[in-house]
Amino acid sequence: MLLLPILVAACFISGSTQTAQLDSPQTSSSTAPELLQARQLLLEASMLAKRALKRQQGVMVANISGQLMRAGDLPAAQATIGLLKEPEAQAEATGSVAWSLTKSGQVETALRLLAVTKAGNNRDVAYLQVAQLLADKGDFDQAMRVAHFIENPYRLTDALVRIASFQTRDTDPSHVSQALQAALKVAETATKLDPACAVIFNNIALVEREIGPTPETTSALQTFTTIAVARKDKTGETDYLHQLAETRAQLGDTTGALQIVQALPKGSSADSIYLAISDEALLHSSVTKAIAAASQISEPSMRDFALQHIAEARSSDAGLTDARRAVEKIETVQAKGRAIANLALKQSQVHDPVAYQTIQLWRETVGDGVGLPASGQDKIVVAYALLGEFANARQLLDSLRDPEDRAWALWNLTGFLVQKGRLQEALDLATNESSDHAKVYALLGTATGILDRAEYDAQAMAEKKQ
Repeated sequence: MLLLPILVAACFISGSTQTAQLDSPQTSSSTAPELLQARQLLLEASMLAKRALKRQQGVMVANISGQLMRAGDLPAAQATIGLLKEPEAQAEATGSVAWSLTKSGQVETALRLLAVTKAGNNRDVAYLQVAQLLADKGDFDQAMRVAHFIENPYRLTDALVRIASFQTRDTDPSHVSQALQAALKVAETATKLDPACAVIFNNIALVEREIGPTPETTSALQTFTTIAVARKDKTGETDYLHQLAETRAQLGDTTGALQIVQALPKGSSADSIYLAISDEALLHSSVTKAIAAASQISEPSMRDFALQHIAEARSSDAGLTDARRAVEKIETVQAKGRAIANLALKQSQVHDPVAYQTIQLWRETVGDGVGLPASGQDKIVVAYALLGEFANARQLLDSLRDPEDRAWALWNLTGFLVQKGRLQEALDLATNESSDHAKVYALLGTATGILDRAEYDAQAMAEKKQ
C-alpha cells in the first residue's frame, strides 16, 4: 500500500484511558510480538514528534496515533494526540483513530470519541471520512446517520454525494436517490440562509460525472444555471457562470462550456475551464484534444498540471508515446521531472515493467539535476521500492537532502522493506537517520509495515481454518 502524505483524520480523546478491545486480525495472540514491536517503534516516533515544528506536528501526530489505534493501543494514541495543544488540531488527529475504529467495526466507539472533540471544520472532515468508509463497506444507513452529524452544509452535501456515488454498486437504486435528495434539501436550506451557498447545487450536479444523470443531478444543474444567469443579470458578477462552464465541461458539454466562455468579460481567465475540457477529453481517450485544451491554459503551473495529468492517464501505453507528447510540452526541467516521476510512480504501483523506461526517461530529463528540489526524486525512490529495487532506492535516497522529501520516501521505503521480509534493513534506515523529522516517518513506515504483515498473516490463518 502506497503511503501518501495525507492524513486519514484524527482526534483528541479525553476521559477514559482504558484500552479499546479491537475486533481485528492484528489482535490475535499469534501476532502479539509483532504488535508489541510496532507499538514500541510508534512510541519512539511519538517522543520525537514532541520536538517537531508546529506546522509538521499535526500530520505526524495524526498518522502515529492512527497506527497506534490500529495496533490496539488507545492510551498511547490518546497520549500522542495530547501533544497537540490546539483543540482544532486535536479534532483533526482524532479522525485517524476514529477511522481505524470504524474500519475494525467499532463505529459507536469512533462516534463517541469524535463527539467530544471541538466542533468545526476538522471534526466535520473526520465525520465525512467515517461516513465515506461506511458507504464503501456497504452500510448505507450508518453512513447516512454519520453524515448528518456534519454541521457545515458544504461538507454535509459532500458526504451525501460521496455516499450516493458508492451506492451505485448497491442493489437498491433508491439509496442513490435518497442520498441526493437529502443533499438537495441541505442546499435549498443553506441557500435561503446564505445565497453564497448556491454553489452547493453545482457540487451536487457534478456527481453525475461518476454515476450518470439522475433526476436529482439534473435538477441541481438547472437550479444552479438559473442562479448563475440571474446573478450576472442583477449584479454583473460572473463567478457562478465561470463555475457553471467548468461543470458543463466536466459533464461532457464542451460546446456549452465554450459558449459560456464567450459570454465572460474580456480578460477573464478561462484556464480552469480549459483544464476541465482537457480532463473530459481524456475520459474519452482523446489525447490530442486533451493536449490541445491544456495548451490553451495561460497560467504555467496549471498548464503543467494538466499536461502531467495527461501523461499519467496514458501510463499504460507501453511505448509512452502519448505520455511523452504531453511531457515534452512542459517547459521547466523541474516540472518535467515531477511529471515523469509521478508517471513512474503510477506505473510501479501496478508493477508495470514500462516503469523502468519511465525512470530512465526521468534520469535523462533531469540529468545533473538529481537532487534538484521538487524534481520528483522522492517519487523515483518510492517507484524503485515498489519494484523491489531496494539498492537503487537507497542509493537515490542518499542524494536527497530535504528532510521532508526524505521523510515521504523513507515512510514508504521502510514499509515496503518490511513487507518483503527485510525488517532489519528498515530498522537500520530509521536508526541511522540524522533528521528527527525524517526519522519519525522511517519509524512510522517500519511500524506500518509490521502491522500490515501481521494483519495479512492473521487473515491468511483465518482463511485456512475455514
